[in-house]
Amino acid sequence: MSSNTRSRFAARASGRALMIALAVATAAHAGGSSTKAQLTAYRESAGWEAIAQGDYAGTVSQLAPHGALFWSDRVAASTNLCVAYIMSHQWDAAHPACDTAISLAYSNRAVLSWLEAQPHSAASDMSQARELSPSSDFVEHNIAVLGTRKSAANTVAEAR
Repeated sequence: MSSNTRSRFAARASGRALMIALAVATAAHAGGSSTKAQLTAYRESAGWEAIAQGDYAGTVSQLAPHGALFWSDRVAASTNLCVAYIMSHQWDAAHPACDTAISLAYSNRAVLSWLEAQPHSAASDMSQARELSPSSDFVEHNIAVLGTRKSAANTVAEAR
């Protein structure tokens, strides 16, 4: 990584995720102090090494075709692809990648809510997931499963 690239963003490791501070500084309140917006990428996941080196085009070429590397860890890959598009100023391409990452999180939380016998929360999260990623297979699958079954807690209680 060049010293110029290093000076463009600061990085701080946190578990598997890494926060990347964008070079775009914004004035905070009237005091004029500057802050940097942060993006989160997944370390040790598809596309990570290229992001860490500032090679966002490398991450895009690895992940954008949605090949086996992308599908091996869809959450990390869609998040890293989102970051690469943003950092390379490909705003139009960033939206669907970011939406997929968010949609996966909503879908996962919907399953959690369903397991905790919170059908309204589950339905709300699945609605958000569908809005963000309407043609995703995982969204349609979870909508079908969660919509046709009782919550896991109710099923366990009835079995007793």
